[in-house]
Parts: sequence; structure tokens; C-alpha cells
Amino acid sequence: MINIPNLLSGLRLVLAPFIVYGIATGRNALALVLFAIAAITDLLDGMIARRFNLATVFGERLDPIADKALMSSIILALGFSGAAPWWFVTIVLGRDVLILIAVGIFLVFAQAQRFRPSVWGKASTLFQIVVVALLMCAKAFRWTGLSSFVAAAIVASAALTAWSGIHYAWRGVAMIKKR
Repeated sequence: MINIPNLLSGLRLVLAPFIVYGIATGRNALALVLFAIAAITDLLDGMIARRFNLATVFGERLDPIADKALMSSIILALGFSGAAPWWFVTIVLGRDVLILIAVGIFLVFAQAQRFRPSVWGKASTLFQIVVVALLMCAKAFRWTGLSSFVAAAIVASAALTAWSGIHYAWRGVAMIKKR
């Protein structure tokens, strides 16, 4: 179903390659502005869907796909541009790939058709967004004085990301065992 929240989620998907293009071509201010717009659409889609009772099954599936496509492509682009360390890129993308595989297995072997995000998954996503925003700001504004702060944020985000992956695996195994 086409409605405003679903269009906002779709807009995030459309913006992702333009943000990557901005990062790849050194148009860092453009990439940052587009990322800010994407972040606003992420805040608005859920809020509008809940407030006006516009939630749909399509939207429930599109929103996390748009979020993952956006964040994964940006983190990958930041890795290729040298702004994000490859160990961080590997942890984030590795966890996401493992979750996709696990959810696929879960949907085949478990009764439930939904695998809700956990508090740890939401926390890791928030930290990833903060890290991406910091890295993009550093590139756009040529910040150099925050390197130890950014490094600490990257380590915290990586730790939360790894923990959330472990937590998702634990939840998935527990749900399959209940079956």
C-alpha cells in the first residue's frame, strides 16, 4: 500500500546511492545533507504511521530494508573513502549478513513470522548512526581535533554491534527451541 510513511521509507532507499556518490566523489557536504534528510524520513515515517494509524505490513518490511540499505551502503562507502576503519565496516556488515541468514533460517524453522528488533539492536543502530554522522561531519567540515572521540565512538559502536549480533543469535536459537 502506498501511503506517506511508506513513501518516506522509499525515499531513504532512493537517497542511499546519492549519499554514497557524495562520499565517493568528495562531495561530503552534499552527502551529509542527504544523510540528514534520510534521518528525518526515518523519524517521520514511524511517527506518522503510528499517529495516523497508517502502519502496513508492506511498511513494516520496507522500513528495516531501507534502514539497512542506507546504513550498510554508507558504512561501506566510508570504508572505501578511508574515513571508517575496515575492521568496523566488517563487524557492522558481518553482523547484518549473519542476521539476514539467521532470520531466513528462523522463518523456515520457527512458527512466528516476525523477528522484532531488540533493545541491543536498536542501541547498536543508534551508535552506528552517531558514528556515521561524526565521520561524515569530520569529512564535510575537515574536523581533525575529534579523532580520539570519534575513535571511542567507533569502538563503542563496534562492541554494541557485536553484542547485539550475539543477542539476536541467542534469541533466535531460543525461539527455534520453543518450536
